[in-house]
Amino acid sequence: MSDAADHRTRVARRIIAVLVVIGLAAVAIVYLPRIASGNYHRAAIERLASDALGRRVSIAGPIELSLLPDPQLRADTITIGSPKGGLITAATLKLDLAPLPLLLGRLRATRLTLRKPDVTLPWPLPGGAAAVAPPLWLASLHATIVDGVFRLGSLTFDHVDLSIFTGGPNAVLAASGTLTIGRMPASVTLDIDNTGGAAPAPVQSTIRLDGNAGRMAFKGTLDHASVLRGTLSGMLAGLGGTSGPVDFHGDLAADGAVVTLREIDARVTDPRIGDASHTRGSATIVLRPAPLLRLDLTGARWRIGAGQTMLRRVAAVLPIAARLDLTDSRFDHVTVKSIHADLTSDAAGMQLQALAMSLPGAGSLTLAQSTTPGEAERVRIAAPDPARTIAALRASYAWLPAWPDGLGALALTGHLRMRADGAIDLAGLKGALGGKTWPHSGFTGGLMVRPGRHGATMAADLAFDRLRLTPAALGALRAALLAKTTTITGPIALRARTLDIVTQAKAAPPLFTGTHLLIDGALRDAASGGGVALSLATLRIGQTLLVGHGARRSDGGIMAARWLITGPDAAATLAAVTHGFGGKPPPWFGLPVWHHHFAAALVAAGPMRALHTALTLHLGAIRAAALPVIDLAGGTATGAVTLHAPNAVALIRDLGGAAVLGPRNGLDWPGAGSVSLRASAFLSDDRIGLPDFVLSLGALTTSGSLSLRLGDRPAVAGTIAADTLMIPAAGTLLHLAGAAMAGKVRIALPRITAARIADAETVVARHVAGSLALGDDAVTLGVDRADVAGGVLGGAATITDGTAPGLTIKAHLQNADAARLAQDSGIAAPIGAGTLGVAADLTAHGTTPTDWRKTLTGSVMALGSALAIRGVDLAAASNALAQALARQPAHPADALLRTAVRTALQNGTTVFETATLQGTVAGGVMTLGQSSLTGTAGSIGLGGTVDFVNDRLALTATLQPHLDGTIPAPALPIDLTGSLDHPHIAAHRGASPP
Repeated sequence: MSDAADHRTRVARRIIAVLVVIGLAAVAIVYLPRIASGNYHRAAIERLASDALGRRVSIAGPIELSLLPDPQLRADTITIGSPKGGLITAATLKLDLAPLPLLLGRLRATRLTLRKPDVTLPWPLPGGAAAVAPPLWLASLHATIVDGVFRLGSLTFDHVDLSIFTGGPNAVLAASGTLTIGRMPASVTLDIDNTGGAAPAPVQSTIRLDGNAGRMAFKGTLDHASVLRGTLSGMLAGLGGTSGPVDFHGDLAADGAVVTLREIDARVTDPRIGDASHTRGSATIVLRPAPLLRLDLTGARWRIGAGQTMLRRVAAVLPIAARLDLTDSRFDHVTVKSIHADLTSDAAGMQLQALAMSLPGAGSLTLAQSTTPGEAERVRIAAPDPARTIAALRASYAWLPAWPDGLGALALTGHLRMRADGAIDLAGLKGALGGKTWPHSGFTGGLMVRPGRHGATMAADLAFDRLRLTPAALGALRAALLAKTTTITGPIALRARTLDIVTQAKAAPPLFTGTHLLIDGALRDAASGGGVALSLATLRIGQTLLVGHGARRSDGGIMAARWLITGPDAAATLAAVTHGFGGKPPPWFGLPVWHHHFAAALVAAGPMRALHTALTLHLGAIRAAALPVIDLAGGTATGAVTLHAPNAVALIRDLGGAAVLGPRNGLDWPGAGSVSLRASAFLSDDRIGLPDFVLSLGALTTSGSLSLRLGDRPAVAGTIAADTLMIPAAGTLLHLAGAAMAGKVRIALPRITAARIADAETVVARHVAGSLALGDDAVTLGVDRADVAGGVLGGAATITDGTAPGLTIKAHLQNADAARLAQDSGIAAPIGAGTLGVAADLTAHGTTPTDWRKTLTGSVMALGSALAIRGVDLAAASNALAQALARQPAHPADALLRTAVRTALQNGTTVFETATLQGTVAGGVMTLGQSSLTGTAGSIGLGGTVDFVNDRLALTATLQPHLDGTIPAPALPIDLTGSLDHPHIAAHRGASPP
């Protein structure tokens, strides 16, 4: 055949081939989509897809084949593989097909797209790396996964978007894209080389968390036994601002059962302090029956908050069981020397199985999970120095109250339960306060605390068998309860079979013992006014019962407080309470007045600066009441006070005043009668007073105002206006003065008035105005005016203190009725009328009236006017002398003189126009000098002594009758001897005419 013919033949064949190809393509374009679509050839297409993917493919949904613009097979509701070797379900499968193989009736995939697939791969992978090897004939495959879910064993990854390349001479599988780990977006790369080889397949993978939150990288191998080995390293950024970045690395080994990370080395640098925490240990992920991460870590200088955040983030994806041993770690602002913790954590939260940690102040806390399901953990707390422990913890837990001073150490055990609302429930508590040098108090009970943003609510129920407190601890507890601000609110119940107030001295007896203590109350929140509310509080002190209830707001106000204390012996109760507060009972607690049954009640309500109260006291037969309005902030109180006792003498005796009642047992002073006091009163931090009072004490009735300035040197000031003032006997008066000066009390009563001053027998003075002053070593009674015996008395009497107390009297009496004055003074002076003025300046020393009489020294002067002297008749004596002298004018004989004396001393009265008496006193004996009485009928000269010590007189009265004429009258001497109240009068022997 010629060349031309051959050429035409070849051209014709080519044309025919092209036409055939075109025809076939046309047929394929027209008929293949019809043949592939629908359910006509579903089984054949499944077989073709299975051959293309190297996995069994099942199609449950519609199938479409499109050739334009590119050949593409689309099927819905796809299942690829089997559960044993890996199962994939997808909403949509798209295969991009090569055109020429398709024309030849073969499916060759160039790109695979799975939309919303659910990929389930078993772990370990059957055959290891070979399980993910692509078909050997497939040179390359680009697979895309959109919004898928990957399950590798029990691990799940959501929202997976990946681009996967397969093929190559070494059967490479390369993937990159994004996924969600837990709820955290991340980008991922994965390279597996030589998946079809006999040797372990090299594996490299990286994961980067969004927002530069961290990264992880793995480099190792995956063998045919599905064992993954290699090195895992990475970095996690600061956890919520609580730490710096976390750098870590470790050796990873994973098989079908566990994933183990050994030789972990992690460091966290805190950029704020430049310090770094260091962690070593191991981690194991147990895959069956459910994934679980086991951690065994030791670390130093952890920031516990950052560690909790990290564990919480990991636990949101993978449950954790951890064992931690940490040293020198910080929890918020608190440094903890050591922590050992066994814990579990998952998406629901964290639970401690066991915890042992040191606390500031050499304390410790241990926690152990109960072996019985459903029971709470066992907790133990030991704090040798709770004040230091709590002070350190308050930097993180501001709601913790300060530990009161004087309680000593704290140790407790119990059951701990963390409730879902954040409450900490401590039940079955057994604990103790104190120990060693502090009083020991054991207790049981329960406690629940619910921390909040600005404080905490608490419910406490504690029972003590024997609660032992020092006075300092009791004061600190009281101060804590009465604090204006509190960080804890909620109900509190406290019981104690015995309450002891003790010292820290070993084996020392209690200062105070009470029994059956019950406090049932609550710490109130700000919305309710704050403060403390007591529903009931009771305490027994021997046979005394104290019971009460009420509420105190944080601003100091009181709401409906009622308290009652009653018992058989007030003295024993007062001594017990005073001793219990560390004081020494004063001597007056032993007075009989306190040894009576008593009952005292207090009712109070109102704001802090105007607290209205009512107090009542029954003490034996005594009844007292007060209605003060109290300013608690200013420390003042004002209100009415009343007091009543049926027997004044009995009250004075019970107050230890038996010595002042005198020999007649009070009938002299204060006299028979009751005691009644009605007064307005005030009280401040340095003063107590009765600005307006009316007092009835026996026969004494007085009113006025008094105030007492408190302090080291108390001082009494005021005025007294009395109806009747009863004065005690001299001995009683001296006793009272000595007691007042011994008490170091100052008294300033510049005005004392009384309508009457009386002693046991008579009214001594009327219309009295005077003063009373008690200084450092002296008491002075001043009399401005007093009506005495018809005259006016003035002057002052001072008693000075010392080894031999002194008495000084300076007084003057004007225009007194001489007869009344003699009668009232007890001197048997025969004065019938006249006036008398007396001035005295006397001193004495001693502790009794007898001592005063023995040491009395000074001067006395009296001036009289129109004194009528009974028993002296100078006129008769003058007549007798005149008659006798008329018979014997020159020298009257003794008989005549005696006759004249007898005549002068007969019944009769002589009036003396003037009288002058001057006496000096020494050693209790007054010597009269320049003393005389002068009248128209004659004169009398007085001389001699008056012995006040021995109650004796030794006076000579020289009568000088007046005679008419030039003959002088002879002197008629008379002797006055004997006692002051019954003197003996006789003519003086040896009398002779002048």
